[in-house]
Amino acid sequence: MRWYQRFFRRELTERKLDAELRFHLEQQIADYVAAGMPPDEARRRAQQEFGGLEQMKEECRDVGSAHFVETLFQDVRYGFRQLRRSPGFTVIAILTLALGIGANAVIFSAVNGVLLRPLPYPNSNRLAQAWSTNPHTNRWGDWVSYPDFVDWRAQNKVFEDLVAYRTWLANITGGDHPEALFAVLASSSLFSVLQSQPLLGRSFLPDEDKPGHNRVVVLSDALWRSRFASDPHLVGKAVVINGESYTVIGIMPPRFRFPLNLPEGLPAPSAWLPLGLDPSQSDRGSHNYRVVGRLRPGVTVSQAQADMEAIARNLAQVYPADESLGVKVAGLEENVTSEVRPALLVLLGAVGLVLLIACANVGNLLLSRAVTRQREVALRLAIGANRSRIVKQMLTESVLLALIGGGVGLLLAFQGLSLLIKLAPSVQRLHESTVDGRVLIFCSFLSLATGILFGLVPAFQASRTHLNEALKQSGPSRRLGSGPRLRRMVAVAETALALMLLIGAGLLIRSFVGLSNVDLGFNPRNVLTAMIMLPESRYSAPNRQAAFFKEAIRRIEALPGVESVAAADSVPLVTNDTGSVSVEGQPEPTLDGVGIQAERPKITPGYFRAMGIPLLRGRTFTWADNEISLPVAIVSEAAARLYWPNEDPIGKRVSESDESEGRIVWRQVIGVVGDVRQDGLADKVRPSVYTPLSQLPMPFAALIVKSRMDPSSLADPVRRQVMAVDKDQPLFSIQTMQEVVADSVSNRAFQTVLLSLFAAVAMTLATIGIYGVMAHSAAQRTREIGIRMALGAQKRDTLRLVVGQGMFLALLGVSIGVIGALALTRFMSSLLYGVKPTDPMTFIGVSLVLAAVSLVASYVPARRATKVDPMVALRYE
Repeated sequence: MRWYQRFFRRELTERKLDAELRFHLEQQIADYVAAGMPPDEARRRAQQEFGGLEQMKEECRDVGSAHFVETLFQDVRYGFRQLRRSPGFTVIAILTLALGIGANAVIFSAVNGVLLRPLPYPNSNRLAQAWSTNPHTNRWGDWVSYPDFVDWRAQNKVFEDLVAYRTWLANITGGDHPEALFAVLASSSLFSVLQSQPLLGRSFLPDEDKPGHNRVVVLSDALWRSRFASDPHLVGKAVVINGESYTVIGIMPPRFRFPLNLPEGLPAPSAWLPLGLDPSQSDRGSHNYRVVGRLRPGVTVSQAQADMEAIARNLAQVYPADESLGVKVAGLEENVTSEVRPALLVLLGAVGLVLLIACANVGNLLLSRAVTRQREVALRLAIGANRSRIVKQMLTESVLLALIGGGVGLLLAFQGLSLLIKLAPSVQRLHESTVDGRVLIFCSFLSLATGILFGLVPAFQASRTHLNEALKQSGPSRRLGSGPRLRRMVAVAETALALMLLIGAGLLIRSFVGLSNVDLGFNPRNVLTAMIMLPESRYSAPNRQAAFFKEAIRRIEALPGVESVAAADSVPLVTNDTGSVSVEGQPEPTLDGVGIQAERPKITPGYFRAMGIPLLRGRTFTWADNEISLPVAIVSEAAARLYWPNEDPIGKRVSESDESEGRIVWRQVIGVVGDVRQDGLADKVRPSVYTPLSQLPMPFAALIVKSRMDPSSLADPVRRQVMAVDKDQPLFSIQTMQEVVADSVSNRAFQTVLLSLFAAVAMTLATIGIYGVMAHSAAQRTREIGIRMALGAQKRDTLRLVVGQGMFLALLGVSIGVIGALALTRFMSSLLYGVKPTDPMTFIGVSLVLAAVSLVASYVPARRATKVDPMVALRYE
């Protein structure tokens, strides 16, 4: 009979079992009678060999799976009754576990969404990114020249196809208002490589890469809805982008986004256009493109790397511009998440430690609770229960606690993940994170493992109860085997784990404080920035670009509260333009054999005043420094030290190596200004060479407005003055420089806050653990303390005894924790700035703080122990 039939038809099963056993007993009796034994002796002999009938039934039941299910249900019901019987213990344990499991679920959801979930393209594991490498420059990136892309595409044997793309800023006009358009220019193979098709219309055709045929555009779902009111007939119609007509050929699905490896802070692309004609497409030295390809079935990234390296070697022999170039191939998923991966894994490890500490705390609670249940366990053993049955019951209760805690933690995770996404800075794909099936499986497994982890030792301890002693004792305070020793070991482990987290948080805090105190080189206070993109169709002439910026600046300067206005194509911490700089009469400067790239901002007069950058020597630019005047430049202090050490740079000449389409234009240095951190607060200061925007005009620039009031209040007035100069010219990415600075460290700030929060929770749990151990120990030693005091011991002696025991545990935990932290903090090196992973000040400071907190946790029960009345203590138990 199947187990479920035996389980649900129990009466019938019991009757059949009784009949079968009695049959075997009678059969044995009959065999003895047949052998010549008297009937009474035969029955007595058979019963003696056969054993008790009820015992045989129990053994038979134990063999069957139905009995396992039945006893499991019994254990669960009994476990629920025990948990209801101790509501205080149950609530504390559940909340402690919910906190640990919930935190793990939140961070795992983020890890799952960012690192584990495939990219939103079919067979995304076959997508790879390839880029040129150059060991002779101190700044490169994942860029490729268009001629190299063409050769890679034609010669490789590992990719089904490759696509080259770059981002593009443009203006879309027509309708009620102009709007800035963040778009992607890509080769026609873009959508075929991604195996993604528009929701409406079609994708690019191969011929639409050619000049004259590239006036088509594919729009994003968001732009289609916001600007065109979800017009289903938009496909086939024309839109005006940068003053030129483009035909809409497709609308992408809502969830489509490419590229995924954009720098932080940039918006999602709103449109995709064919590359068409780009002057840099014929320049092998102009690395302006990113390249992504789809690997052929069965081809690995390492095989693709080898094939592309062979192509790069061949190109280096043919083209001088490729002589120093190599190639790197990496999976697109890996490349997209490479920057955020270390931080997420550190946070996942941190919440894992928090959960271990929570388990230790609950385990300590169970060990303490087991003391009060000695008589119950002894009675169950006395009436026939075996030790495995006791262990199973105790484990069932701990798993019940963990599952309930996991359920509550999962509810907390839904809210916690929403809060994490809302508060977190811009992280690739974080907004896609959800509590999905994988997270549910993770939580279920974690809850089950947690229940077994913190319940196993207390269960074995409870099963080792000494039957006679437990039944004879008159109170619940007798020690349970090695329980006190285990509780002290758990407290030591909690302290060690908490110290590891605290040291990690301390390193991040010191790193963040150091980063916040870095000298920016400019004053972000009361400065507003707004990006602007002049369409080449209307502003191709350099004098028209300069005239636009000059008139816009004149109008904005007239606004109330404005101190200074300027424009620049590079804004510190937002955008930059780096490249080689030639110095007249000198070879190219290098560092350890690597060419040094310099920042090369193009600025208007008033830039240094608006940004608060000090002029150290010489003069600044004026509007007289235009296209017909002497070419001039201003260098930073770092550039002056690098290019002309121990010399006065004023009057020296420099040139941007790639300006004016390769024609060398020597610029006379007319001033020296302070250094500015252009890339980021954690990056080293680069040399900077500033040129007048009117001498080397750029269609893209940022307006920089210095005010005497809240700069954000000037956003609308500035926008109106720009549109007064050109009604089709929108502003975008309007923000204050203080917001820019805050955004530049937002990732580090968020990581620091999260890890500090986890560390604070860990320290709280560890403190509670030490307090619990010492309070329980003091209560167990009440009689001993009373005897000591009756024999003349002073209160300070008792205080020293209890506090000394607690501090021994704390210091032992701190010592182990320091060793563990030395091993683990080395994985945090990429997250630190100005602080070593083994920073002695952090290790010593955090250890002292945790020791002080442990001292307080030990002092409270010690103080209570000194108030014991000797007479009461002598009558204890």
